[in-house]
Amino acid sequence: MPSFNNYFFTGVLSGNYWSSTTLMNSTLKAWDINVDYGIVSYNDKTLKENVLCVR
Repeated sequence: MPSFNNYFFTGVLSGNYWSSTTLMNSTLKAWDINVDYGIVSYNDKTLKENVLCVR
């Protein structure tokens, strides 16, 4: 089951989404979430990942 409710978040693609939070001990990495499984991890900021604009 996806970690995002597709009823409220239409158009959310499968895969990883960046957060706005840099990893504390490495400014070259940032936190992300995999919306397929709800797994939170971190990756190099040079990777291309999805973003979700919210207000």
